[in-house]
Amino acid sequence: MERKGSGFQIYGCPLGEGISSVTSYLENVYVANPKSNVFIEQWMDACNSPEDTLVEEKKWVTDGILFLKNSISHLTNTTDKRI
Repeated sequence: MERKGSGFQIYGCPLGEGISSVTSYLENVYVANPKSNVFIEQWMDACNSPEDTLVEEKKWVTDGILFLKNSISHLTNTTDKRI
């Protein structure tokens, strides 16, 4: 997020790299219902070319899934690769 004129502009970022405490959210959800599902929805600005955009999107998705796997395995104390 950055100041722009008389307001603010919010930018997307990969899961786990923003100002939201995703790990805390996941902990609260897990405590309430350990069998909950987690869905990722990410929005990013386009890069200079469609090819560069696809490469960056793939990186965001791959890094986001890895972040979730690590967070969930921490909560469940498991190293199950199917998570």
